[in-house]
Amino acid sequence: MTAIFFMCTLVHPLFAQTTVADLRKRDQKAFEEAKDLVKFARFPEAVEMLSGILSSNPAFYDGLVLKAEALYRSGKLEEAAESMEDAIAMKEKPDDHDLFTLARIYQDIPAPRKAVNAYQAYLDSNPENKRRVKIAEDAMAQMKYLEEGMRHPVSFAPEKLGESVNSKEFSEYWPSFSADGKYMIFTRGAYGQEDFYMSERKADGTWSEAFPINALNTPQNEGAHSISADGSFIVFTGCNRRDGLGSCDLFYVIQRDGNWSEPENFGSGINTSGWEGQPSLSADGRILYFVSNRSGSIGGKDIWMTEKNSDGTWTAPENVGEPINTTGDEQAPFLHFDGIHLYFSSNGHPGFGGSDLYVSEKEFGKWQKPEHFGYPINTQEEEGALAVSPDGKYAYFARGEDTGVRLSAVQNHDIYKFALPEDYKAAEVVTTALVVIDKQSGEAVPALLDLYVPGDEDIRTEFRYQPGSTSRPIVLHAGRTYGVHADADGYAFYSGQLTLQPSTGGEDRIDTIALEPLPKDETVAPGPVVLKNIFFETGSASLDKRSDVELGRLVSLLERDDTLRIEIRGHTDHVGQPDDNLNLSRERAKAVYQYLIDQGIAPGRLEYAGFGETMPVAPNDTPLGRQLNRRTEFLILK
Repeated sequence: MTAIFFMCTLVHPLFAQTTVADLRKRDQKAFEEAKDLVKFARFPEAVEMLSGILSSNPAFYDGLVLKAEALYRSGKLEEAAESMEDAIAMKEKPDDHDLFTLARIYQDIPAPRKAVNAYQAYLDSNPENKRRVKIAEDAMAQMKYLEEGMRHPVSFAPEKLGESVNSKEFSEYWPSFSADGKYMIFTRGAYGQEDFYMSERKADGTWSEAFPINALNTPQNEGAHSISADGSFIVFTGCNRRDGLGSCDLFYVIQRDGNWSEPENFGSGINTSGWEGQPSLSADGRILYFVSNRSGSIGGKDIWMTEKNSDGTWTAPENVGEPINTTGDEQAPFLHFDGIHLYFSSNGHPGFGGSDLYVSEKEFGKWQKPEHFGYPINTQEEEGALAVSPDGKYAYFARGEDTGVRLSAVQNHDIYKFALPEDYKAAEVVTTALVVIDKQSGEAVPALLDLYVPGDEDIRTEFRYQPGSTSRPIVLHAGRTYGVHADADGYAFYSGQLTLQPSTGGEDRIDTIALEPLPKDETVAPGPVVLKNIFFETGSASLDKRSDVELGRLVSLLERDDTLRIEIRGHTDHVGQPDDNLNLSRERAKAVYQYLIDQGIAPGRLEYAGFGETMPVAPNDTPLGRQLNRRTEFLILK
């Protein structure tokens, strides 16, 4: 950004002025030749020629300015600033465009304090160019922000991925990952054609030789993309297609029985006559974030989101709004697999200039104020898209090849990775395949599953299990204990817990949920069902808020079958006095009983009882045994 503007700045009338009358005759020809050398980007030769002229004529103003341009465009910014300083010092009242040019040089070095001082000198000169005044004011704020960032740098040691991913002649960019971290998909651009490539993570952490995904690639471009955790649904950006609605649209492909469908446009419900692109899917494939400049945007480009309905359609997109979107441009959203960290780039939030990287965390269902990544991850240049690994520890991004020449076209992009500073890490996730079976026969059972972290409404996933879908990965936060509910016709209410430890790189995990079939003889009632996600405050009968989801499920069960009668039962371990335990268990059962009544369940359908420590289900001589004995359950009454 700054480099391109600087070129426009330097090639202003100042550089076009050639006061040849003041030149010594022997230097006139050399100066004209130096101008031609700069014109044809032969900067080192121009610098050498101009240095010779200035050695005999150090007060040659135009020579100093032209030398500053040649030095800048050859990447020697500090020497360019020195030459420009010498030119400015020659005038009692410097021209405002000289001061502006010097400020832009210092901004690009970056030397934020010197840039601020030069911009202030420019503003003090009372310039008439209102556009440049606004640029100077914005740049001063950015440079002050950068100066503070440079005082407190964050860790940043980018490492280029190997030649198995990065090619020598083509560009690789926009990496994304499968939820288990085993596969990386990226875009490779070659000869004006963009295609998808895939690489597999090897046991030593390196990546295998990338190969084209021929089932997806077409003669058209396949660009910025996102893949669902189960690998069955890919959203990508397609531009200038025959079936497009705008300049760029969102398309999708679905994998069925190992085969990919033909790309389909999301249609007018998602796409507009404007620009849509840069998709990011949630781990369960139910929420899609993307970028659009459609009507209703706060700025130029905003981040929008849509949710998938149960029938496979998508809701009308909604602007994510503040504090994510600004009057500037927000782009490249990446929703981490944990569902609560959103990474994106923006030129509208306070930053160093250009587009910087930010991360926002979701709390209580709302995105919080974005955090700036800091220096040197962010610079005064443009920072674009990144993807964060499933373990939340590493970010992957594309960087253009450094040609060493300012303003030159970037020849090539490669994919890099770096360790995220602690404040910007996402939660580590792990995957499991959930299978639901009949406890007695072992046969698979269709069921509706709900997994959530008690007390954290932002961490939840719901899906319908169908027999034969054992390969579908479910993405869960590592180390967190999830409440698990399973509902299936003809089976007793299921309440359980599931905790997945961080991955060790071993075999794929499968967790089985066994449902107890309801007795076919209506005179026989099933045994008690333990409500494993009912929580009380320590030593108290006061229900903890973490119990709300479990209690809500119990209310739904009773509302679905208005003939059902249940008894709420409370139990404790053997710690403490028996009479105290009996009273506590009874009061806890009563608390659940009262909650159900408050939710509209008729009291005549409910009973409650406390049994204290008299009905243990495990020995009380271990912490786990005592935990199992401290329980709340319900019994269906006939």
